[in-house]
Amino acid sequence: STHRGTLFPYTTLFRSFLKLALVVFLAWIVSKSASKRSDLKAMSVAVALPILIALGAVMLGGDMGTAMVVAMGALGAVWAAGLPKRWFGALVTLAVPILVFLVLANPTRIRRVLDVLPGTAKGPNESAPEQIDHSLWALGSGGLTGLGPGASREKWNYLQAAHTDFIFAIVGEEFGLLGTFAVLLCLGLLVWGMFRVARESSELFVVIAASGVGTWIGVQTVINVLSVTRVGPVIGVPLPLVSYGGSSFLFTITSVAVVASFARARAGMRMIG
Repeated sequence: STHRGTLFPYTTLFRSFLKLALVVFLAWIVSKSASKRSDLKAMSVAVALPILIALGAVMLGGDMGTAMVVAMGALGAVWAAGLPKRWFGALVTLAVPILVFLVLANPTRIRRVLDVLPGTAKGPNESAPEQIDHSLWALGSGGLTGLGPGASREKWNYLQAAHTDFIFAIVGEEFGLLGTFAVLLCLGLLVWGMFRVARESSELFVVIAASGVGTWIGVQTVINVLSVTRVGPVIGVPLPLVSYGGSSFLFTITSVAVVASFARARAGMRMIG
């Protein structure tokens, strides 16, 4: 237990930092070599190699959920960078079998995928309910307007990770369908604002960084919501800016601040003092 207690916080801190660091690095390296964006060899070294190293570092900890978020954030960044679109078709062709292999290599991942596939999904076992069962019961009991702030029952040692990965279910239980829509609306507006910053900027660095951060937060939100509602397999990623967590929140809000600084600079605003 001592090993987990000392190593795990630093591992979580590293993964949270890696998301922002990779996006900013890709924005910097591509903007510096903008004239070589059609050169496959140059971009393989400048872009593909750092992404593979980052994904390998995350997968060493067995965290496939975070690896997916990192990969999609990087993909959003390089897509906005203006690299030849035909490269992305080849990338998808390569990524699909790797993803299938990673799922098949882990019995837990196989079970989670089978739990949501038509024909293989099982109903809740009331005598031994699983985490996702408690999540759905929390969402269902909330109804339209919820049970009220603090009135959740599932968060009292029934639903595991109720304050982190499954906090969306508690929001649904306490604030109802309207509360969950409000949370998704706020996150959707945040992501839309980031893409708007990217679209209206003439600086390649800003375009890439804002697109990468917007993709990262948007994809992580979608993965979390799909997991909590059982539309997709359970993948342990927090809900951005909502789930409890020091390092995750710290680097997510830092990323938002970075994009906000781009918007402020475009508006001609300067700090006083």
